[in-house]
Amino acid sequence: MNAWTSAARDELNRFLATIRHPLEQAGADVAEVIDDIRRHIDEEVAASRLRVVTVSELKPMLARIGEPWNRETDFGDKANAGAILQALKASGESPSAGSGGGRNVRPR
Repeated sequence: MNAWTSAARDELNRFLATIRHPLEQAGADVAEVIDDIRRHIDEEVAASRLRVVTVSELKPMLARIGEPWNRETDFGDKANAGAILQALKASGESPSAGSGGGRNVRPR
């Protein structure tokens, strides 16, 4: 389990709050996309073997995720939840489907 500084937890929550409205406008399943982003960050933190997650470690992770509602798939689909998740996974920004093992406690 990794510890998070309160500043890092606040930064993640701010990022997720910022993307919520555009995802809703895009017609995405917001909860699914946010859960996928949280899983991805958990996996990146674990892979980096961070004991404490700070804003300086978190910001590059969030920058790589970027704006998932603006992603286009190879099919030209934009903004549906499946297309967003497919784009995240194709770019290596999301864990494989069903990889739920070894999850860390996520800040909320």
